[in-house]
Amino acid sequence: LTERRFSLKSMLSIILNILFPKAEAKNLKLGSRIHPDVPDTIIGDSGILEQILLKIGENAVKFTEQGVIEISVTNAEKYETDARLLICFSVSDTGIGIPVCHLEKLFRDFTQVDGSITRKYGGMGLGLHIVYSLVTRNLGGQIDCRSRVGHGTTFRIELPMTEELEGSRHEHNEATA
Repeated sequence: LTERRFSLKSMLSIILNILFPKAEAKNLKLGSRIHPDVPDTIIGDSGILEQILLKIGENAVKFTEQGVIEISVTNAEKYETDARLLICFSVSDTGIGIPVCHLEKLFRDFTQVDGSITRKYGGMGLGLHIVYSLVTRNLGGQIDCRSRVGHGTTFRIELPMTEELEGSRHEHNEATA
């Protein structure tokens, strides 16, 4: 892990800028929202987090023909003893959705929900398996997915992170994102 101080707003801006061309080509609305209770500057592995949100966002663009894709950040929990936070990142879309019977297979390697989807949209079925491993093994978090066919999908990721406290700013200053 490469934990460093970074801005959530800046990271989300980078992700949206990367996703924007493909979303615009499909006439999709793309946005982000950070709940006011979530501090903008936190300490964590921004590189891995950015890759996770980017992969899920790319899938959202790929499987959404019309509507909206939104990345939102909320504060799931704050531990009372220190600056540790449980931050919740959600990527929601109004895409094709995933049948409930396929949700359990979603994070397995080389797994596609359905062969016709693979033929239409491409992919090898590794992306979400890698995301799952990064979230659970590398970052010590949890990931789940809720979906309705024809209505869209929401991936929800909970990650332990550290809030930057005033006294700790100088310790992480050299690694500012």
